[in-house]
Amino acid sequence: RYTTNGICSNVSEVTLTITVLDDATFNYDESVYCMDSSNPIPTITGLTGGQFTSTAGLSIDSETGSIDINNSAPGDYAITYSTNGTCSNSSQFAITILDVNNPDVSHDYTEYSIDGATPSNIVSGEVITVPEGVNLELHVPETAIGRTVIWTAPNNQTYTSNSVLLQNLRDGLDLEGEWSLHVIFDNSCSLADQTITFDIEVDPALSIPDLETDDLVIYPNPFQSSINVQSPINLSAIDIEIIDISGRKVFSNLKKDSSENTIVIDLNYLSKGVYFLVLKQEDHSVVKRIVKQ
Repeated sequence: RYTTNGICSNVSEVTLTITVLDDATFNYDESVYCMDSSNPIPTITGLTGGQFTSTAGLSIDSETGSIDINNSAPGDYAITYSTNGTCSNSSQFAITILDVNNPDVSHDYTEYSIDGATPSNIVSGEVITVPEGVNLELHVPETAIGRTVIWTAPNNQTYTSNSVLLQNLRDGLDLEGEWSLHVIFDNSCSLADQTITFDIEVDPALSIPDLETDDLVIYPNPFQSSINVQSPINLSAIDIEIIDISGRKVFSNLKKDSSENTIVIDLNYLSKGVYFLVLKQEDHSVVKRIVKQ
């Protein structure tokens, strides 16, 4: 009501109606679902008849809010319910869909590294051959999937951390032999446990040269494309082998340009990582650790 204060006072009235926002409350029974779960349907406790939408990747019925799990991608989603009443309102509910497929523990998942070099994958049944005196790290990267990690050494000692660092390895120690990695997945999708086994072998022949090497120079090391081997003795008749960190011979008898005391070795085609350069002449040999960057 509005009343004027003039000589001829007058009054007018306007009727207002205040309506509360629609109740857009809804929920699903769970906030986490597996790819093999039944399709969840929401419970609407507020005003019915609205529309459901979600972030990309989720297959959802816009009218009922039913989620088609099989046609949705694993991930995190925000689902929005918007009412169609006089005073439209909306609310959100967050869900997560987990993949039931186990990550492959023995492929692109479990790694080892020698003396901090670029990691390599551990394949079940593999033999990891290392020289004496190196540090060997076994590693399971962090992952969004909850899990418990159990490493078991040949001496039955167990480790439950992501990484196990074996320092100054020596031939004949009880850390040499068959290891196992057991992974227990802890998420609500009940992924099956996985176990892989592998062997660690310490080869003293890779680390103890038979020849005096004080005057032998290898440069640059680390290298990018080629290395130079320099010695006060004539090297033109030297045989050369390259061994990777698993003990596999990857190259031998490389073609080389040489003078009396210098050999230039082209290794541009090797992958990045740690290798061992073996120089042989008759019954003598020299082993040097080299790193490709």
